[in-house]
Amino acid sequence: MSIGMWGRRVSAFTLVLAVGMWTGPDWVVAQQTGTIEGSVTAQGGEGLESVAVSVVGTALQASTNAGGVFRLRGVPAGQHTLRAGLIGRRTLEREVSVQSGGVTSVTIQLVDDPLQMAEVVVTATRDAAQRTDVAANIGVVGGGDIRAARPHHSAEIVNRVPGVLNISLGGEGSTVAMRLPINYSANYGYLEDGVPIRSTGFFNHNALYEVNIPGAERVEVFKGPATALYGSDAIGGVFNSITRAPASSPDFELFLEGGRFDYQRVLGSASNSWGAHGVRADVNVMSFGGWRDGTEQDRQTGTVRWDWGLSPTTRLKMIVTGTNIDSPGDGGSELPRSDFLDEPTNAYTPVAFRKVEALRVSTALQSVWDQSSLDLTAYARHNRLQLLPNWQLTYDPQVWDNRNKSVGVLAKFRRDLGPAEVIVGTDVDYSPGSEVRDEILPTTTPDNVFDSYTVGTRHYDYDVTFYGVSPYAQLEADLAEDLHLSAGLRFDQIGYRYDNGLGELQAPSEAHKRPVSQDVSFSHLTPSVGLTYGVTDDLNVFASYRHAFRAPSQGQLFVQNSAPNTVDLQPTKTDSFEAGVRGSVGSFLSYELSAYTMEVKDDVLSFFNTATFTSEVSNAGQTRHRGIEAGVTVVPLDRVRIEAAYALPRSEYVDWVTSTSSDFSGNEMIAAPKHIANTRLTVEPTIGSSVSFEWESVGEYWLDEDNVHTYEGYDVFNVYLTSPDIAGIQLVGRLNNVTDARYAVTASFNPFVPPALQERFRPGMPRTLYVGLQYRWRR
Repeated sequence: MSIGMWGRRVSAFTLVLAVGMWTGPDWVVAQQTGTIEGSVTAQGGEGLESVAVSVVGTALQASTNAGGVFRLRGVPAGQHTLRAGLIGRRTLEREVSVQSGGVTSVTIQLVDDPLQMAEVVVTATRDAAQRTDVAANIGVVGGGDIRAARPHHSAEIVNRVPGVLNISLGGEGSTVAMRLPINYSANYGYLEDGVPIRSTGFFNHNALYEVNIPGAERVEVFKGPATALYGSDAIGGVFNSITRAPASSPDFELFLEGGRFDYQRVLGSASNSWGAHGVRADVNVMSFGGWRDGTEQDRQTGTVRWDWGLSPTTRLKMIVTGTNIDSPGDGGSELPRSDFLDEPTNAYTPVAFRKVEALRVSTALQSVWDQSSLDLTAYARHNRLQLLPNWQLTYDPQVWDNRNKSVGVLAKFRRDLGPAEVIVGTDVDYSPGSEVRDEILPTTTPDNVFDSYTVGTRHYDYDVTFYGVSPYAQLEADLAEDLHLSAGLRFDQIGYRYDNGLGELQAPSEAHKRPVSQDVSFSHLTPSVGLTYGVTDDLNVFASYRHAFRAPSQGQLFVQNSAPNTVDLQPTKTDSFEAGVRGSVGSFLSYELSAYTMEVKDDVLSFFNTATFTSEVSNAGQTRHRGIEAGVTVVPLDRVRIEAAYALPRSEYVDWVTSTSSDFSGNEMIAAPKHIANTRLTVEPTIGSSVSFEWESVGEYWLDEDNVHTYEGYDVFNVYLTSPDIAGIQLVGRLNNVTDARYAVTASFNPFVPPALQERFRPGMPRTLYVGLQYRWRR
């Protein structure tokens, strides 16, 4: 069946469901309007920035500026409910009266709420939902914490969430362990305002570096399978970066930073609103000399968001994000133990590189009525990755050029039926792309440094188009007082159209076989169900079952290497059960605790073929992942906060036999830390100023599937400082790796080299000081 036919049928299906549930919303927009303006303050009277202020039942919303001021224009005359919310504060609703042509002034005070039991999240249901109604463990890092940290890398933000380990690989690249071991597969969904950053199948485990995390309003992390809402690639969880809304009045920020190893960075933000229009522009420009030999980096990222209130019930949001990354050396390769201990700045692969081009444009139309809402988001993406992988220089060295463009639509209709709410929608993605991989012939110095190369035979050159049409439905229902049901179902019809530009090559002895041009498709039905129960106002429990799947990537399917067959690879399937509790003790203590078990079947295994010196992939058996995740926040004194995130994950091979008959069944999985922890003590002398002490801890893990060699893990301490605001100027400092510990962010084992070189370590940065100056102007 053609993609066009699928699109027409599914779109018709969604429209019928929407019309069937919609019973005549009020299409008449009030012609007589007024304005609501005012300020939002803390208990001490200080203005609060980035508070989300909205008029319930309409599409009208605004964000407070640095002084806590907001303005909502075009509010229909009459009585309304005004809602104000901010992470770390208790959401407040207030009744207001608006006169035609008049201005209603309000002052709102938000009190501390360290637990955020009433917090509204959007990633768990693809619509605004109370956290207490979410039958899953979802972590949130708010804009205040993001701007206080001014992160250099996404790891400095998302690792604050219990059970999350995002690892910087020395450059802009990263890898993640969340409900799974440290891995380089497409196991997670990455979103910006709900829009996928990359298309399924196009090398997306690094996608977070294409988002301007320092400029985000918040980052939500949904842990565990999320395919029922977000489709393939979300078997381990979802990261959703949400952009900052435009300010109600002129606002300008500039941050200049410098540090060791020729590190320089500029962060900027400018915003204003004019009538029904609001605009915010953010930039992130970085240059880094690299602390290891030949590993300098440059990055430029910009984001523009335009909000347009078409009417009190309808608004338009456009986001444009562009990223350019140039990383010679790609952060440096892993080192043998001797170099790791004595010469960690060595990098034997300076010819490696990573170049990234990414551009996304999305336009979201939202219309809200008393009982219903309709969201339509259209997007387009351009991605290009040029890569000479440092890990591949010692075997089958190649240079890659991966390109794809995308257009897509996210359609969603919500209907409130009283005790229940139904959400139906369809995701459509069309992403034509190409892959070129050329053999390279590297040369080395007498010290075994790869210093140059020439291009040899072209191994792969093909066009490939990913397509997908995926309808879904989500039910949110109150079964009884304080008992809430969440249930979801999604059908994915996805596939690839592959056109081999070099012709089929299937000689038995060939190390770089090429499949014949063909189409490969997958269809999958994904359910999820969960329950939450409010035992008291301060105690909430939940339990859930979630299924998930991940289709093989285009590279796994069509870069065959020496494998007998790759186009018949099956999707990876996952079944997960989770239960948890979250609660608080007054305003002193908040906590969350969850336990999960997850079975993964038909995982795609990559292994090294010693006969052809290539990497092969195949479906291999079953793995099991279990764990306990805990988060605690303690507020012993006013403006003093202690936050601890701790996880005890366990991953094992249940049934894992490779095509060369190696049987690892019953062993623990490699690169699966025995604990992941992050603890912070923060003192805020005044609003906007802070001192934070951070302890990061990663436990021991196995380096080989035979469970003989281990890496002991590490502990690293960091300090962050932001001075009080004086005439809009603040001094900012951070000291990373305070004790100058020698540690490895990743470690591995290679049995095919001499024993002294088998254990490999990627060193983390030494003690490094950064100093910055923040200037802010507002009116």
